[in-house]
Amino acid sequence: MVNKETIKKYWIYILPCIILIGGGLLHMWRGYYGSGLYPIHADGVDDAYITYRYGWNLANHGTLSWNESGYRRTEGFTNPLWLLFSFGWSLPGVKEWVYPLSVISSLILSCGLLILLINSVYQRHGQSGAAVMGLLLLTVIPAIWLHVTSGLESVVFGIGLALLAYLVIFNDSRKFHPIVIVLLTIFIGLLRSDGFVYLTMIMIAGLIVKSDSWKYLTIGIFISTFALFAWRYSDFNSLFPNTATAKLNFSVLERIPVSFKYLGFTLFNSGLIIFLILGIAGLKLEQHFARYASLFVIFSWIGYYMYMGGDWVFERHLIGLYFFAAALSAPLWIVASRVAKGLFIVLILTVVVISIARYGDRFDYLSPKHNDPWVMLGQAAGVDRSKYGVLITTAAGKIPFYAGGDCIDNLGLNDPYLGTLKRDLFVPGHSAGDDFAAIELAKSHPAGIYSRFSYIDPNFINGPEDISLWVNNLSPQDSVQVGVTQDQWESVNELGDPFIWSLISEPVITAP
Repeated sequence: MVNKETIKKYWIYILPCIILIGGGLLHMWRGYYGSGLYPIHADGVDDAYITYRYGWNLANHGTLSWNESGYRRTEGFTNPLWLLFSFGWSLPGVKEWVYPLSVISSLILSCGLLILLINSVYQRHGQSGAAVMGLLLLTVIPAIWLHVTSGLESVVFGIGLALLAYLVIFNDSRKFHPIVIVLLTIFIGLLRSDGFVYLTMIMIAGLIVKSDSWKYLTIGIFISTFALFAWRYSDFNSLFPNTATAKLNFSVLERIPVSFKYLGFTLFNSGLIIFLILGIAGLKLEQHFARYASLFVIFSWIGYYMYMGGDWVFERHLIGLYFFAAALSAPLWIVASRVAKGLFIVLILTVVVISIARYGDRFDYLSPKHNDPWVMLGQAAGVDRSKYGVLITTAAGKIPFYAGGDCIDNLGLNDPYLGTLKRDLFVPGHSAGDDFAAIELAKSHPAGIYSRFSYIDPNFINGPEDISLWVNNLSPQDSVQVGVTQDQWESVNELGDPFIWSLISEPVITAP
């Protein structure tokens, strides 16, 4: 017969996973994935569909390319292993299945890694249930639900990093078979193109704490990084992805002021500051070298986020910090009084309530969820895809994924030339490319026709005759509208908001 202690032990692992899965499914059902014009972020993050498009084209068109024909082929994704997963999700040949299968995979992998992290903390602290309280409470944060169902690898990557950092800093390598460290390092290194950066920081932490694990970590870094560089050079004739060029085209001094805005939002509106405080407080109860190594990891990860210029999805590249800080808080939960624990719990739950109430554009769980305008627009364009020729689009994920065919990414993430161009202002991931240069490229496409995705842009849209398909971003209809009446045009212009509609222009014939 199973005793109470055994049941309690099982619940330490099971409950956080139940909350993470339940919260993730709630967010997928009711929440959104971006701020401002939030219906266009209804079905996951647009960036996830860039990866899906590469995986779909590999599975169904035999080319690892953003475009079905291999037109302007480059490496415009940042998550090689996740792309291979998307190849598998694409094999059934149903585009509408790819995002849900991605979410299921993210939930399963995240829970698996979370169980390993919980076990490491739990065993290290004498099987004290209080030790894992920080990790349990982390799973009630809506920002974590958002990212585990965003369609990207963010939470899988983040928990994997936190687990590896914790193993290297706090657990003698003799307690873990070296192959565990090597395999986990390879997995993380292949999961993101810049994974080796985070891993190198953990390796340095291993040296600080004088752990033998740094040797196995180094082996994993070498294997994963060499494999990625060798594959990239042989397949794309480049050592670095095109995204590195497009995203880092402004200087560090120009990127850092912008990153402060995104870091500040994440710290004070997504609960990160609370977990960092609890984690650093927990470090006061650890030995010196472990304390220094942990602080190095924390501040080096934040430093890298600042170097990149932040991220428009705010928390995406800081998920590992949440989980690492929650794990570090274990000693504090063990020694804290019941009153102190109660106050910590109330504080964290207050953040949850404030997040939902103040930022309803992401966590609007009480209202029915809108359709995703970009998914609808892409599906509508795909019905008669040849009519639109090569499609120029800044929305490089959902619309191209569902529309299919050849496109030009005028933000340059998926174009080797446009990725080298610089816009007027730095916005993370949206600072490269040029709209007019994209048109010049489109004019040389064999289709002899091009069309554009845009909002109501006065540079290109002068009247209703210039619009082929459109959808209301704030209140998406049941179907995409074909053509615009004069009354509709006058009504939308009276509002003075060019972002109300997402549209595809009337095709322009360029062939003689």
